[in-house]
Amino acid sequence: MNARICPRILIAASLCCCTPLVAQLQGTVTAVGPLAVAASTASGSNTMSTPAGPLPWSFGLFLAGPSFQEHASYSGWSSDGDLLAQLHIAYSARVLAGNGAASSGVNTVRWDLTAPQSTPVSFEIDFRDLTLAGSPQPLVVVDIGDDGVVEFTNGQPAVPGVWTAGPTPLRVRVTTYAAVNGIGQTLAGLTLRALPANGITVTQWNGGCGGFLSLNPTFVDKGLTVFSSIGDLVVLGLDAAPIVFPTINGLPCILLPRADVIVMQTVNYGVHLPLGLLPPLSFWVQSAKVTPTEIRLSPAFRVQS
Repeated sequence: MNARICPRILIAASLCCCTPLVAQLQGTVTAVGPLAVAASTASGSNTMSTPAGPLPWSFGLFLAGPSFQEHASYSGWSSDGDLLAQLHIAYSARVLAGNGAASSGVNTVRWDLTAPQSTPVSFEIDFRDLTLAGSPQPLVVVDIGDDGVVEFTNGQPAVPGVWTAGPTPLRVRVTTYAAVNGIGQTLAGLTLRALPANGITVTQWNGGCGGFLSLNPTFVDKGLTVFSSIGDLVVLGLDAAPIVFPTINGLPCILLPRADVIVMQTVNYGVHLPLGLLPPLSFWVQSAKVTPTEIRLSPAFRVQS
C-alpha cells in the first residue's frame, strides 16, 4: 500500500469512532492520617476531624470557634477524564476579631493515579495564596511519586518532569497547613492537573478568521481529540495546500491543509485521533464554518506525533 495513502485511511477510520471516551487515568484520594481543623479562644476550643482512609470525590471540614469569630476549613475534590485528572484542595484559618486562634492541619492526603497500561503523565500545579498582609504564610508540599523528593512548595516553581501511571499507582502526596493567632487570614488553594505526556507537538500557524478549533492530547491511545463547533467541517491533510478565501473583518481567511480527510463535527465531545496506534505522523488540521454568505476558518495547526 502506498505509504502516503495508509495514514489517510487510518485517520479517516479513526474519525468514524466518534463515541465518548472512557477515562483512561483514574484517581483516588486517601487521607494519610486524620484530617483536622481547630478554632479556639481563651474560653475554649472547637475541633473537627475525619479519620485516615479513603475519601469521597468531594470532601470538607468547616468549623467556627466558640465566639464565631474564628474559622478554619479544609476541603477538596477530585475528577477523572480522558483529557486530564484533577485534585483541588482549599484550606484556611481566619480570625475576624478578638484574640482567638484557628488552624487547618497539618493535613496530608495521597492521590493515587492508575491506568490500564503504562501511561506517561505530566503535571500542572496552580497555587493561589490569598493570605492577608501580615498573616502567616500557608504551607504546601507536593511530592509526586511519594518518594521523598519535593516537586513543589509555595513560593517555589514546580519541578517539571514526566512520570508513569499504570496498574501500579502513581502516588502524589500533598501536605498543607494554615494557622493564625489573633486577627488575620491565611487562605490558599492548590490545583493539581495530571495531563497526557504523549510526545505530540501542536503548532499554530495562523489566526484564522473567526472559526474555532481546539486540539487536546488524551490519555486514550496516546492520542489527540479535536474539538470544533457543531456543524463545522474539520479538514485534515498530510501537506499544506493553501486556498485563499475573502477576508472577514480584515482577517485573512486561508485554508492551509490539503483536504485529504473532511469530517463534519456532529457531536459535542470531539473527534478522537488514536495517534499512539499509528507510526510517527505529521499533518495539518483546520476547521471551517460554511454559511450561505461566507466561510469562517479556525486557526490552522500542524501536528507531529
